[in-house]
Amino acid sequence: MRGRPTRCPPHAGRARAPFVLLVTAILLAGCASASKSKPPGSIPTTPALGVPALKLAVLDAVGGHLEYCDPDVFPVARGTPLDNAKRRLPQIKLDRAAYAAILADEHITDDSNLSSDQLIAINDDYKQMQAIQLQPSGGGYSFSVVIPASPPDVGLPTRRWIPRGT
Repeated sequence: MRGRPTRCPPHAGRARAPFVLLVTAILLAGCASASKSKPPGSIPTTPALGVPALKLAVLDAVGGHLEYCDPDVFPVARGTPLDNAKRRLPQIKLDRAAYAAILADEHITDDSNLSSDQLIAINDDYKQMQAIQLQPSGGGYSFSVVIPASPPDVGLPTRRWIPRGT
């Protein structure tokens, strides 16, 4: 859709209902540090995730797509998804932690010859990661995102808290 909107579509009037996800449980498991002193029968944990991996875990937990101001669409749509992905890839690679987290999340082990679909997925993940702001809060992070819902054009805002990896 080409046009000249001056800002992203407003979220006003969108449904404000509680949105229950397993985000907290997923991120609790991902953020907890591995410990050798765990009692028998405790839930195994993984090493602490970095902020880029936490953002991707949030994105995965909400279905892989946010309602956000896509810089390839707003304020003016330009380029094809593939052209935009190719143009942005050098910038993404400079953010080494984010790039490594995206490759791991997308299960890409060799980035020497990325397919068109992989380039677009990397670009989409990176753009959405920029829309997820993790704010330090106590021993973790808080965040607020708007996710698409049915019917289209109705987003569900969700606010959550995740613990910081130690």
